[in-house]
Amino acid sequence: MKKLLLFFITVFCCTLMMSAQQTVAMPKVGDKVPSFTVKDADGKEKTLADFCKGKKYIMIDFWATWCVPCRKEMPNVKEQYAKYADKGFEIIGISEDRSKPTMEEFVKKEGMKWPTFRDQTNIASRYGVTMIPTTFIINAEGVVIAQDLRGDDLGEKLAQLFP
Repeated sequence: MKKLLLFFITVFCCTLMMSAQQTVAMPKVGDKVPSFTVKDADGKEKTLADFCKGKKYIMIDFWATWCVPCRKEMPNVKEQYAKYADKGFEIIGISEDRSKPTMEEFVKKEGMKWPTFRDQTNIASRYGVTMIPTTFIINAEGVVIAQDLRGDDLGEKLAQLFP
């Protein structure tokens, strides 16, 4: 009962935090996603188009270290990345954490091999994200192929995309 209550409190807090940032409608399957720019560890700017170069599909993953559902999904995401990264799959992690050191420590501890950035430019609000985790799988042209897939659904979709 305590775990269920904790889960609902976490979901409520995630939803409340994200709903305050919403400014646009969330892209749906078939829509082109908004572009964005982030800075890598060296301070160099990278755009969504930069990440798409040479890739077939990209998953944009909005998450946070304090998000219990995000943390529970992490082993599956790591498994799928390991399976498909060399076939043209990329993940871009957009963390809603306020603390960069907390995020970086978590990324290192978990062995997350994909590029991950703190959302310092309100990317989530431009994507209409109201709760986390939220994911978009896009093609190299930035068109949404699928969204919010977790667990077996994510694995099955990637198996379809990478036969």
